[in-house]
Amino acid sequence: MPILTAMPSAEEFAAAPHELFEVLTPDQVYSAGQYLADVRHVVEDVLTAGKTPLFVGGTGFYLKVLKEGISPIPEVSAALVTELTQEAQTNLPALYARLQGADPTLATQLEPGDTQRIVRALSVQSATGKPLSYWQGQPKTGALALDWTCIALAPPKAVVDARIDARLEQMIEKGVLAEVASLQDQGYTPDQPGLSSLGAGPFLAHIAGEISLAEAMRQYAIQQKQYAKRQLTWVRNSYAADITLTEPEIQQALAALIPAA
Repeated sequence: MPILTAMPSAEEFAAAPHELFEVLTPDQVYSAGQYLADVRHVVEDVLTAGKTPLFVGGTGFYLKVLKEGISPIPEVSAALVTELTQEAQTNLPALYARLQGADPTLATQLEPGDTQRIVRALSVQSATGKPLSYWQGQPKTGALALDWTCIALAPPKAVVDARIDARLEQMIEKGVLAEVASLQDQGYTPDQPGLSSLGAGPFLAHIAGEISLAEAMRQYAIQQKQYAKRQLTWVRNSYAADITLTEPEIQQALAALIPAA
């Protein structure tokens, strides 16, 4: 899904080593615990080579897992997750109501339409007999023992919005509609992690003939800008940044901060 996920270009891959790209298929469920395990192997190799690992992205929870470790949540069978996911396709409100009864603490933190997290919570409840919020409250383990420097990129909202609009135009030009249609042709479905991720929905609706391309683009832009707003709120309120950079000095400042490859 290189276009939909804005994967680095061939030139960017050639300019510096990139890890953990294209390691999953769109139907695979991925957890923060698995991410931590995968990153640990990569970091060991990077440090052995005398290099500095850079963790780049916008998912705050995954970064917290690297720095702080993760709660010891037991593994859940893929069959159970699949069963609950299929049930969610036809009656998600009933699943959310079940979660409210089984784990009211967590239910208040989730949106009623958040299929992936509702399924995750109920699968843990069903498999262990204890709510996910119980496991999340246990002492965390597995943090990476690194000397962290946390850099926050915080451009003005107008700059972020303009970049989202520009990226959307580029995605259309590069063939994102064909990419999404190809995923469907390969048998991937909207309830699976790849096509249920942020951004695919409006394009799927257009391909199905439910909305125009202009409307799909409008909906996509709104979703992305709302997400960017939440990211910037997280940076301000929950990210203990050592350095915060705004326009126009971001590129120059990063060049000075980051060691040469």
